[in-house]
Amino acid sequence: MAVLGQNFPAAAAVEWYGGSVTTWTSPGDALTYGGYAANAGFTAPGSSDWLILTGYGFAVPPDCEVTDVAVHARASNGTGDPAVLRVKLQSTGIGVGTEKDSGQLPYVWADAVFAGGPSYWGIPLTAAVVNDPSFGVRVRAVTEADGMDVKIDTVTVAVTYDDGYVVTGSFSLHVRRG
Repeated sequence: MAVLGQNFPAAAAVEWYGGSVTTWTSPGDALTYGGYAANAGFTAPGSSDWLILTGYGFAVPPDCEVTDVAVHARASNGTGDPAVLRVKLQSTGIGVGTEKDSGQLPYVWADAVFAGGPSYWGIPLTAAVVNDPSFGVRVRAVTEADGMDVKIDTVTVAVTYDDGYVVTGSFSLHVRRG
């Protein structure tokens, strides 16, 4: 097994979500850790538009099986009112697979983690899929409150794949003091 990541995205965009009540401001602020954040300011209960993050730059060897995709969304809900993130994978310009729910976001910055293999995400995960520059994550915020902000600092992705190698053997460790 080999792991690539936690990779940061290279591009951010916003896509309308039918029935949304707010959009993301400063989506590019979700490309790096720390500093500024993408923000969805809610004036009514409901859902935000999709925040789409792509260009994770994976290079899984073509003959390897992708066994896991782990998404870490660093987010806060700003007011403490109930809010969740909903996450889907992005491939060839569209959202694919099963939408996942973060559970309630905390008031303080924390990582919402979504991780699993093809059955968790509901789509086949191949080297070609995760290596494609359009591969990524789409995120939307959902709340039952108004007057709140949901912020996303960054969304990183790690990919685990089976490279067919099995490492066996032993080693010894010699410690010299002094």
